[in-house]
Amino acid sequence: MFDTIKTTKVKTIVVAVAQDKEVLSAIASAQKEGLIEPILIGDQDKIRHLCDSINLSIDSKTVIDEKDNVQACKKAVQLINQGKADILMKGLVDTSVLLKAVLNKQTGILSAPLLSHLSVIKTSKREKAYYMTDTAITILPDVAVKQNLIENALKVLKKLGIQQPKVGIISAVEKVTPKMISTVDAEKLVEAYKNDPRLIIEGPLALDIAVSKQAAIHKGYQSQIAGEVDLLLMPNLESANVLYKALVYFTNAQSAAIAIGAKVPIVMTSRSDSEKSKLNSIKLSCLVAESL
Repeated sequence: MFDTIKTTKVKTIVVAVAQDKEVLSAIASAQKEGLIEPILIGDQDKIRHLCDSINLSIDSKTVIDEKDNVQACKKAVQLINQGKADILMKGLVDTSVLLKAVLNKQTGILSAPLLSHLSVIKTSKREKAYYMTDTAITILPDVAVKQNLIENALKVLKKLGIQQPKVGIISAVEKVTPKMISTVDAEKLVEAYKNDPRLIIEGPLALDIAVSKQAAIHKGYQSQIAGEVDLLLMPNLESANVLYKALVYFTNAQSAAIAIGAKVPIVMTSRSDSEKSKLNSIKLSCLVAESL
């Protein structure tokens, strides 16, 4: 999936607090593939030393010296607002510091009611990828927030060529159970979207039904989307994060992750994510930025 990504125009990516070897290695690979040109904000000496160690060629215009992490994030966001960059990427900085700059009401870059996180998982068992939300930002979404998560994801999936995505609202069971809030939320969301031609949505769904048509048949569950789900709407951050990491570490799945709902896609991967995952995330952000 990620190895075939092509774009029509080289994108400018600004990295906040760029003195991170894995991040810079991913930047170097994306640059070699002709996808991006970087602007690196952070400790200039450390950035140049790391770039030399991985043979990443940079010039004086590429690096903005800013040793204070808060100011580095503010400057990165400012470049986005000035139209000088198409993508924002998190470097060696706490997510909370970057998000504070992104979400600032006066100077930030939020463009939707909610900033959310969208992960992509490509396993060897299925030709198309799974999209999953929210794996990193929204801790315990209620119905209204879950609707915002869906809306953010729909915009991105449309940009990626998925015109009527199949959305599975994940829980532990398929029946609405008042004591299990995720099932009640699912019922309300299905009702809200029942006449919306932009998507096909079902829930609550146990994960086995969402990803396996045979499981649905075996359980006697009638479904239009079993085994064909595009977007997994998870009940909370814990379940989403665990599922994402389980697929990556237990099945060696390819992965990517971006934050959406801002003026530009934000590459916001975990510090433990591999260089390959970071490169995939850059590629995904290039595709999303292509159609902005």
